[in-house]
Amino acid sequence: MNSLLVLFILLALGCIAYSVWIYVRKRATHTFSDILGIQKEDDHLYLKYKGVSFIGDCLFDGIGHGSERRFVIKSVTIRLNGHPSQMTGWTKNDLYDMERQLLTQFPESNITWEEPMKTLITEE
Repeated sequence: MNSLLVLFILLALGCIAYSVWIYVRKRATHTFSDILGIQKEDDHLYLKYKGVSFIGDCLFDGIGHGSERRFVIKSVTIRLNGHPSQMTGWTKNDLYDMERQLLTQFPESNITWEEPMKTLITEE
């Protein structure tokens, strides 16, 4: 009887360890921190992509009615936080990738780029 109890306890500990391992592995593969670092503070987003810092000014809007009302970011205006020379070698695809990752976290938002990113996107 005691050996059966010990077996169940070891089995339970094994299941817990396996669950923690799966959780940590999934979290490591689905984080944007390696590619796009995002910090939210009040009505600003602080972004870091490929070592370059950006600031996003956010406009919020309420969706829903009554107790189901939630606030979402409707518009983000992104500007460079530093010198434009930091973006040397960047392509449109870098900005599109950054925008795509932002839209996965804030799907209702409209993203607007300020200079110098605006000229990089409109270039052909």
